[in-house]
Order: sequence, then C-alpha cells, then structure tokens
Amino acid sequence: MDYGIYRYDEPYARPVRRRINYFAWTVAILLLTGFAFAAWLGSFYIFSQPERPDSYRILQKLHKIEPPKRFELTAAPAGEFLSAKQLYDRYNAMGLAELTKTNAELARNYIRNFQQVRGLVPYVVGRYVIMEARELSSSDLFSSGMVALTDSIENPELLMEHLYPAEPPTVPLIKQTLTTGLELKLDRAHDLSAVIHVERFLWNLHSDARHRHVQSRTAVVPESRRGLAVV
Repeated sequence: MDYGIYRYDEPYARPVRRRINYFAWTVAILLLTGFAFAAWLGSFYIFSQPERPDSYRILQKLHKIEPPKRFELTAAPAGEFLSAKQLYDRYNAMGLAELTKTNAELARNYIRNFQQVRGLVPYVVGRYVIMEARELSSSDLFSSGMVALTDSIENPELLMEHLYPAEPPTVPLIKQTLTTGLELKLDRAHDLSAVIHVERFLWNLHSDARHRHVQSRTAVVPESRRGLAVV
C-alpha cells in the first residue's frame, strides 16, 4: 500500500481559537443591566404615582386603573370630619411644597379607591351655600355629572367645589336641585365628602364672573380676597 497517497502536511493541526472580546461583552451586559434598571424604575414611578397625568394615561391603557367605587356609609375608610375652619387652618398653614405633596397624596388615595391610605381620610362637614353649578363635560376628570361651587357659611374664606358624578340620565334632575343660593348641610351621620384637592388663591371679585353671586348677596365686598378652595 502506498501510504504517500494519504500524507498530511499537518496531520495534527490544532483549530484556530478566536479571541473573546471581553470589552464588547462588558458593554452589552452593562447596557442590558441599565435597560432592566430603567424598566424597573419606570414601572415603580408609574405605579407609585398614579396621580400624575402621564402615569394615569399609561395605567389606563394597561387597564390597571379601577373605576371609582361608591362605598357604603358603614364601610367607608377611617377618616376625620373637618369643619370649614379646621380645613382652612390646616391647609392654609402649609407651604407650597407641603401643599403640593399633600394634594398628590389626596389624589392618589382617591384613584386607588382609598385602599392604601396612610392616616385618616379628611371628610368635609358644615354648611355651604351654592354660588353656581355647572354640568361636567369631557374636558373634566369626571365626564358626567354636576359640580357646585359653594361658599362656607361658617368660614367665608373657604370655597368648596362639590362634585356629583352621575350617569347622563340623572344629570337633569341634579341640575334642577343644585340651584344658586341653596344651602348644603354636610353632616357626618349622612354624608361622606372626601377632600381630593386643595388650592390657595387670590381673586378679584369684579373681574371673575363666577363670583358674581357673592356680590349679589353681600352688601359690602372687598376689591380682592384671599381664600382656600377645596374639592
């Protein structure tokens, strides 16, 4: 047998080993880690702050926002019932940063149907007079119902916008009831009106048309007035 036919130039040649690019792998791992951290941080931001408009829209698209639920009087979350003076003294004493933080927490509690409340829910009690009322529209947070702008009888420096979310067939009946000058008496034994937003303001009674009712029922009014608005 002629073994020359089966000769090999390199009978035991070793395969060529490719060099591993550790730098490229390090960059890729860091990018993936950063992406995972950003995704976790983004989800934490969205779910922990549903009161922000961008977070609320995303959660709505993901169907993670439950519609507001009406709770029974005997099954309402634990709260404290505050008069107009107590509301004014509490929130008017807050600085801008503290008031912003408080408003975020109030809105967050409402969006979560008061399921994860820290502390007590503030409820409004007292006597209020309707200054004017209007129907809610698609530009409002609640697209159907009525809202009444009221002035406190006990503490005129406090205004309250009282919301009445309702189905469209019920709106005409509510509109007939919420007449200008009607007194609303919120009592802890029958009413549960939770505070969801507070705002300080300075208005001019002669330039703001929505406060004409105050001029008509008040003999003497100042040119401007500081106050607190509660929703």
